[in-house]
Amino acid sequence: MQMNRVDCYDSTGRLRVIPEAWFVYLFFCVSSHPAGLVKIGVSKTPLFRLADIQTNSAFPMQSGMYVVAGTESCAKRIESEVKKAWAHRNTRGEWFTFTFGDPFVREETESIINAVYYRHVRRPLRWSRVSPEQLQACISLKCRDNFEEHVRRRKMGLVRRRS
Repeated sequence: MQMNRVDCYDSTGRLRVIPEAWFVYLFFCVSSHPAGLVKIGVSKTPLFRLADIQTNSAFPMQSGMYVVAGTESCAKRIESEVKKAWAHRNTRGEWFTFTFGDPFVREETESIINAVYYRHVRRPLRWSRVSPEQLQACISLKCRDNFEEHVRRRKMGLVRRRS
């Protein structure tokens, strides 16, 4: 098991170590309508989450971003507040529509996320971006892991061969 060690600051400004970090992510998807789709969520492994979403999505994922939120409860509070602020853009579940080329929309979106993040984490927001190469690498790893798990389950007799 891989441990994520993240240094975060509490509400009093003191440094604390969080051995199991949680992340808030935004994933961008090219869709059939003029505005693009954005998915917001939380995960301990945002790159593998992106690979999961990509392999189960009807639309190709264009890119993604994630940021350390610290604890699970902190990440979920940030996600919840951003979802409420974006409620008028909600299409379904955690998917929201955005016109990426509109500077007003971009500025409004960034200011909402920055404010919510700072309120909970007490430091400026710094996104880690996911490149197309990273996305493809994660999808490949995820597919390989799923295949290996399937083979293991078949050997144990948990999966029947199709006839």
